[in-house]
Amino acid sequence: MAEQAALHGFTVTRPYGMGYIAEFGVYPYSVRSSLDIRGHGRDTSLWVDGNTGQLQDVDLPSGQHTGNTGSTWLWGLHYGDIRDWLPYRILVCLFGFVLSMLSVTGVYIWWVSGSRARNPTSLQFAVRHRDEIFPVVPVVSSYVHASRVDGKQTLGR
Repeated sequence: MAEQAALHGFTVTRPYGMGYIAEFGVYPYSVRSSLDIRGHGRDTSLWVDGNTGQLQDVDLPSGQHTGNTGSTWLWGLHYGDIRDWLPYRILVCLFGFVLSMLSVTGVYIWWVSGSRARNPTSLQFAVRHRDEIFPVVPVVSSYVHASRVDGKQTLGR
């Protein structure tokens, strides 16, 4: 792995393990490296042929293939696992809370507007029948009154 790290320009932080996959006849060796984007992932690995010991493949989480880089970033963003960065996790938590509150307030507004349309004591009913419910009472002021002279409104005492 040290040879591949020098070749691809990354450092190995810690080894995770090595296994054997009988169906493919290979030994995968997984490590944590400086190329890993996720905080809890072991995305850097190399695959060794089980019969010959020849190196078959090197999988790097970023920088090697565009698809791997994109998938690793999308995985980390989706699960809030970007190199154990706490401010990002707090931001994801706040956005989740805001999204939940928007959903709740949207349902509340929808529910209230629907109940007003069905309720005869609603504001819409009051606006349609305002003259019956709230009769207009003329306000007389001894100080200022309005009068019409020749079609124009004037104010006088």
